[in-house]
Amino acid sequence: ITDVDDTLTDKASDNFGNYWTLTPLQSNNTLTGGNLAFTGPTNYSNYSTAPALPMTGKWYWEIKAVGSVPITSSANWDTYVGVLRTGVAIPSGSQASNANLWVWGNMAKDGSGANGAKHNNSNVPFTPAVNFGNNSIMMIAVDMDNSKIYFGNDGTWAGSADPAAGSNPAFTSSDSSFGSHQVMPYQNLYADSATYNFGATAFAHTPPTGFKALNTANLAAPTVTNSSEVFKAITFPGTGSAQNVDTVGFSPGLLIIKSATSTANWNWVDSVRGANEILWSNAATAESAESTSVTGFRDAGFSVGSDSGSYVNISGQTMLAYGFEAGTSFSESASGTRIASAGKKSSSANFSIAGWTHQTSANYNFKHGLSVTPDFFVIKSRDSGTNWELWHKDMTDTYKRLILNDPGGSGTSGEVTAYWANPSTNADLTSGSPVTSSLLGIQDGDLSGTDAVIGYFWARTAGAIGAGTYTGNGSADGPYIVVDDGGSGFESAMIIIKQTGGSSVTTHYAVNDSTRSTFNPTNAPLFLNDTPGAGSGISLDITANGFKIRDTSATINATSGKYLYMAFAEHPFGGDGVSQAKAR
Repeated sequence: ITDVDDTLTDKASDNFGNYWTLTPLQSNNTLTGGNLAFTGPTNYSNYSTAPALPMTGKWYWEIKAVGSVPITSSANWDTYVGVLRTGVAIPSGSQASNANLWVWGNMAKDGSGANGAKHNNSNVPFTPAVNFGNNSIMMIAVDMDNSKIYFGNDGTWAGSADPAAGSNPAFTSSDSSFGSHQVMPYQNLYADSATYNFGATAFAHTPPTGFKALNTANLAAPTVTNSSEVFKAITFPGTGSAQNVDTVGFSPGLLIIKSATSTANWNWVDSVRGANEILWSNAATAESAESTSVTGFRDAGFSVGSDSGSYVNISGQTMLAYGFEAGTSFSESASGTRIASAGKKSSSANFSIAGWTHQTSANYNFKHGLSVTPDFFVIKSRDSGTNWELWHKDMTDTYKRLILNDPGGSGTSGEVTAYWANPSTNADLTSGSPVTSSLLGIQDGDLSGTDAVIGYFWARTAGAIGAGTYTGNGSADGPYIVVDDGGSGFESAMIIIKQTGGSSVTTHYAVNDSTRSTFNPTNAPLFLNDTPGAGSGISLDITANGFKIRDTSATINATSGKYLYMAFAEHPFGGDGVSQAKAR
């Protein structure tokens, strides 16, 4: 079938793309009707959600209530409908106050009761549209561009709201933190049944002007529509003899290679330093020249030698390689307190490799090669045995750093102070961020002498690179995280997770990927800071636009633990004409 009409505002009306449904990953109810209908039991520990809303746009859906379970103890249809933050534990019980919910609650199915209460640690009532009755159609409109939510039923918007005009919303960013979070449709249903309509069938009421059905064809195309051109995870057999590995599909600017089956180092090589120069993210040691390891970069991959050091081509082992495209050279001259830097960057994703010479006379800054602010990066001295320093936008204190090679070592666990400088003033950084869309600030005393230094910088890129945070719940039914790539999320090829916060967090940097685990749950973890081969546990599901935690290990899911993640795409999610990610 060919889409011959791209002039429609709502491209889903062409019957292309995929509509939202409820997800069993986020519900303890039995879903029916193509995962659009469910019945709630007579308790408060039930809920149901759908995939997250896009980060931008205006979206509309409807919910029909069907009173199939008689209520004998109360007239209230104790339901909360609206949106829930992603990346948090799914709430249970009565939702009168919850900082992560923006909902319309306590609907009375017989027309009585406290109809139209809104929540988010407030429980402030607003004027309902009309009394809610059996078979009523609830209407929800969410304006992600302006952080507004509207509720209504049976054709009338509550509180005299007008979503098309942007007036009288039930929620705005001014009375909650809704506007700063990605959210998903949410419902907590008590002793009744309901059916969702995200647009796969005709709506009962006309959506407000400018609001669209939740269909992947209505999403903006991601920045990178073919993520395999900028990142690829592969395995290859180690032989101990020279061989070419041409299954990456492009010439990698950065390669990270490790044995997936035995104890071995994590080898980082890049085209800025040269293929023979190896650093190890599990060690603080200086760079080592290894002439028989990676011997060159090729158009579709790389070459390895006899590997006398047993690093990248170990005989009889399954070798794992992560390749990042960075083929565009850049060079930045010194100016004032800015020192010279040079390196390479990706042609289409926000990834760069920058090299510079450390200065000991004063704090300084340099250009990292991107034109957007990095969301995470790591830097390492090439010449001295100093730590790998990692920074992530969602650290508890962004003026600090994490240690990649030794998260549990003495004096290096948790977030550590004293390393960065203010990129604008060059003063020692004691608050805020060390990085801007062009500069990174470094203190003069925390690297050694006039060492050569290398840095790797990533920023969220729709369809390619994601970075964010989530809160653990300590349950095998863990949180569902939509990858924050600045767009609609993606199906991940590789996910790195690290617990953070405080000064005593010592968990590993857990790595899962879809290359070694081709179906869910993904359960073959490696650790960027440690040498063992793949273990077990640390389980998660990789979904079409994110991942679902399936393990109670503190490495990825301690109760109330704060976790950072970094993700790289296998397939994008959303966009008209884009090859869609699919469930595994």
